[in-house]
Amino acid sequence: MTALKIIDDQREEDRPKVLTALISEDTFYYIHTFFVESIDILQDSNIGQESVRMPYFPKVGRTTLTQTKNHNRAFRVLHFDKNGKELMPGMERKSLLKRCFKVGTCVMKVRVLENSFWNIIGHFDIWLNLVVLNPNGSLVKQFLKLLPDQIKHDIDQSEEKNKQRKKKWPSKEADEFGGMNKAKAWAYMNMGSVLALNAMCKERFFFQHYGKLHTDEILKKADENCETWEGLARQI
Repeated sequence: MTALKIIDDQREEDRPKVLTALISEDTFYYIHTFFVESIDILQDSNIGQESVRMPYFPKVGRTTLTQTKNHNRAFRVLHFDKNGKELMPGMERKSLLKRCFKVGTCVMKVRVLENSFWNIIGHFDIWLNLVVLNPNGSLVKQFLKLLPDQIKHDIDQSEEKNKQRKKKWPSKEADEFGGMNKAKAWAYMNMGSVLALNAMCKERFFFQHYGKLHTDEILKKADENCETWEGLARQI
């Protein structure tokens, strides 16, 4: 959100074409909150957010006792179809984000919305590239199969020491951002390269076909070509 605020303050001609967001949270619910008007605070597992969200609690019509205004809403997915619809409906948006979460990365064109909490003016369009550290993502699973035995052993040993750890690599706990061992650092660096290649591949398909094909068709082409090692190798 801080990066988005910086872009929001720039002149239109100076704004980047693509905003890349590395998301350490590994829950679909967290990603979905960037696109919806309200949230259920009982489903929200973000640490330390209660104090800043509670003032928003009475400001939105609630469907349940715990439904509250979402101060992180920032985007609306753009979707120009043959019927002239510009903004993607909720169900299609959720389907797109679920696919993103499953793979680990996705590229979409979004409209930045006004957000009073973050003091974002918005009302401009940008390409959004989400990179999710999801241990169940297809690229992560492929990457883990190729890890050198010593690296994998060191990662497993590191996680074995922390009996309280609830998440699997590459997800990170809140107390892990201060440092990590060499094996994890090496794995994160190379996993980052894989995700970057995947993002570049998908960007190429979107830029090439956007406005010419239906979004679902573009996603299918991108999935077929960007989620295999052969497809990623072609980006090098």
